[in-house]
Amino acid sequence: MKKRISLHAAALLFFATAGGVMLWRPLSRGLSLVPWQISYMLDNLYRGGAETVLKKYPNTSILFDVAFQFYPWADYSLSRLAAGSVPLWNPYSLAGLPFLANHQSGVFEFTKLFAYAFNMDAVQLPGFSWWLTIALGGFFTYMFLRELGLGFIAGIIGGTTFSLSGPMLAWLGWPHTSTAIWLPFILTAISKTLNGGRLYWVGMLAGGIAFLFFAGHIQIAWYVAFTAAAWMVARLWTLVKERGLSSVWPRSLWLGAGGLLGLGLASVQLFPTLEFMGQSSTISAGRGLYASHNFIEAVTGGWWLAPHGFAGLARSL
Repeated sequence: MKKRISLHAAALLFFATAGGVMLWRPLSRGLSLVPWQISYMLDNLYRGGAETVLKKYPNTSILFDVAFQFYPWADYSLSRLAAGSVPLWNPYSLAGLPFLANHQSGVFEFTKLFAYAFNMDAVQLPGFSWWLTIALGGFFTYMFLRELGLGFIAGIIGGTTFSLSGPMLAWLGWPHTSTAIWLPFILTAISKTLNGGRLYWVGMLAGGIAFLFFAGHIQIAWYVAFTAAAWMVARLWTLVKERGLSSVWPRSLWLGAGGLLGLGLASVQLFPTLEFMGQSSTISAGRGLYASHNFIEAVTGGWWLAPHGFAGLARSL
């Protein structure tokens, strides 16, 4: 048991070190992480060299999100919580907008909890958040692979492959990654519970589900939830065939309790978000403004190939 704990500690140290090496400069100097290419896209002082620079390095309007969306949102969350109030409303956009209900603001996102506790500012938070996301993504994957029976080295390789994969690194700074890291954690909690682990894993499962929906990207949260549910059903089916229903169903009840508890905790975020979505005139039209068509109609009619926007909507009516 002590050896296993020491191996887990070594794995956590490995992933923390890997993230620290990658992000050493912002972490050690208290620098913020904002895509510098946006200077060439906006500032007239840099436009002279924009053509050369933007051909050499990635540039897309999505880069603006980190600087003009997630950074000010984090600053507002940190300042409001430091003042002792939950940021329910954003008075600085247009005539005011819901803030907590806007799921991507991620008020209760896991890494932000540390920022609240240690009184970090919005400049320090991105580097810390990216580092912790890399470290936890790798460690959670390592834990899941060890739970499946793989060795220490295999767990390290698997965790490294996940946490330093292209999608994880490319989307650091967006809520995609802080949401995706909870998949291996939830799978580990499900497996531990089914294999007769201690009941605190039921609480771990609930916490993983709650932080999954707190993380700020509702689409990936549901992808993770559906994936975990499908894996759980497949695992239950296997265990029933191996051990019989009588030995499996009590653990199934504990899984259900953990899932319901997790959704109950997440309801602090989910209920305001669902209400906001129900009142939004834009969300009712969908991203491509084709909400009146179901999936089969969109595919067979070719509407899914049309450009997003009002021109596409006009052609579909």
